[in-house]
Amino acid sequence: MKKIQVCTTCGSPRVTYDALVDPNKDNEIVTIFDNSDCRDCDGECRTQEVEVVSDFNMETDFYKETENA
Repeated sequence: MKKIQVCTTCGSPRVTYDALVDPNKDNEIVTIFDNSDCRDCDGECRTQEVEVVSDFNMETDFYKETENA
């Protein structure tokens, strides 16, 4: 099992955060802003941390809270 961030609307793990990086420190992330975007919903979203199986495919799978969802 592993923990990932997913969109609370559609369950997509393909979410991004705005971040500030320092190019002189191996692109170290300095700050993460509170905006998050979902590539599948095509806009700003909220995220939650969930636990998924180890072979969860980050490129194609969606998180479902239950098997019946």
